Amino acid sequence: MMSLPLRPTPAASEAADPFLTIDQVAAQLQLSASTVRRRIKDGTIRVVRLGRLVRVAPSEIARLAAAEGASDAGPEQVIPTPYGVLVGTS
Repeated sequence: MMSLPLRPTPAASEAADPFLTIDQVAAQLQLSASTVRRRIKDGTIRVVRLGRLVRVAPSEIARLAAAEGASDAGPEQVIPTPYGVLVGTS
């Protein structure tokens, strides 16, 4: 009796690949994909590069959310930019 090879279902393949694409990160952070790419380029978002693929760990999303929540708590916000750091008041 010949058995057919098992193919992973989409849900199983997502579970096997815990890293997120730029579009998935943009959706979770409610940003455009180009903004996510800019933040990757300036180092605000840390990524894993696998050849030409760029992926973001879910823990990085949690770190960004925690940092964003901490900056909202105080009267001053420190915003990293490609030209230095911008400090503003709420």
